[in-house]
Amino acid sequence: MELNKNIVNVPYSLIRELTEKAQKKENSIMLTIGEPDLAPPKELIEYGCEYAKTHTLGYTHSGGSEHIRTLVANHYNKYYNSDIKADNVTMHIGSMEGISSVFRTILNIDDEVIVPTPFFSPYEQSINLAYGKTVFMDTRADNLVIKPETIEKVITNKTKAILFSNPGNPSGYMLKKEEMDELVKYFEKKDIFIIADEIYSAISFYPFISFASYPSIKDKVIVLNGFSKSHSMTGWRIGYSIAPEYVRKCLVNASFNNVGSMVTLSCAIAEYALEKYPIIEEFRDIYKERAFFLAKELTDLGFDVVEPRGAFYLFVGYEKFSKEPSLDFAMRLLDEVGVAVVPGIAFGSENYFRIALTQDIPLLKETAKKIREFVHK
Repeated sequence: MELNKNIVNVPYSLIRELTEKAQKKENSIMLTIGEPDLAPPKELIEYGCEYAKTHTLGYTHSGGSEHIRTLVANHYNKYYNSDIKADNVTMHIGSMEGISSVFRTILNIDDEVIVPTPFFSPYEQSINLAYGKTVFMDTRADNLVIKPETIEKVITNKTKAILFSNPGNPSGYMLKKEEMDELVKYFEKKDIFIIADEIYSAISFYPFISFASYPSIKDKVIVLNGFSKSHSMTGWRIGYSIAPEYVRKCLVNASFNNVGSMVTLSCAIAEYALEKYPIIEEFRDIYKERAFFLAKELTDLGFDVVEPRGAFYLFVGYEKFSKEPSLDFAMRLLDEVGVAVVPGIAFGSENYFRIALTQDIPLLKETAKKIREFVHK
């Protein structure tokens, strides 16, 4: 029998494809999946174990209890200068479920969502599965800076939203204050949602500014965030969204009718994390050291490296060395010297590859050595 055309047409992830190929190659250096290698604070895990022993793990409130939502609101208000309340917050099974539920809440058939490229590939599929239409906006001519005049070229009367990743995956770029201010002035005049994926906000190498901090657009902004990157809690699957109350009322229904409720133990640890480890500066500093080290190494070799300002990625242009498609370049890099990266085409941008900085400095030094060997052949 015929299946849903949208899901049938979803391609297999190139990130997973390169990872699986690298796993079969002996002594390869894995720099593909954006999963932190740093362990969560031991106290968090110990708290979770004790909580599981002493509490009944029943259903949680749909969209999260008022307590955890208040903690999230207070966290954003303290660290990111926002003015939000618990009634703006919805808890999700990771920010990916949050993104999916947001699009199922705001989109009608053929509504358009502007997605700046390079982009995190699941964005497109989340939009398509909600029967929306993805409109890509190429930012390479502006060094990946998102500008109002570029948006103006692609916005139409069908545009329902624009989706940002800030700090960016795969680029590692983070918008500067003057760039944010310019965008906000533009959005004040537009009747569209601004969806900001801020999952890497805690890993920002310079002062981070959230779209939630601008009162003039608060009725248009939807923020996604979570604990996977900030606390290395990927497998706990706990994230959240921040949205205007009129959006949240429907967003809770969209999430509930997809996943029911949150994982009780994950919510408990997230509450403890917000209270005891709201920002883990050590994580940020480690990723910053890695990013700056490898960016310099690759720049000295002649690669065009996007300035790393946050997250734990490098987005690297290789046109000076090869004109081949990025998938071929990444496959050859893996086959010849055992370095596994993700081709830029996985993020909608040829002539680049992405490095996930999820290995320590000694292995990154070996990476630089192997890439040097590769380009000198």
